[in-house]
Amino acid sequence: MIKVLPRPTEAEEYRNTAEILRDLAAQVRFGRTRNELFNYADNLDRLGTLAEQRSEATVRTVHVTCHLAADTSRRN
Repeated sequence: MIKVLPRPTEAEEYRNTAEILRDLAAQVRFGRTRNELFNYADNLDRLGTLAEQRSEATVRTVHVTCHLAADTSRRN
């Protein structure tokens, strides 16, 4: 049976790709290439962190906006 999995979030996608690059870097013979792959993976991890922060900020904004809209509708 095939499982239908939810799509990864943007942050998860960045981190999954970083993990793939680290696995690849571990197999590379050449130090410079290996270091570049590790650097790319680190950058993707940072992008994942930024994506999480953006997502959390959006959720807080939507929550506050909905809360304010509910308060306004009760007053009318």
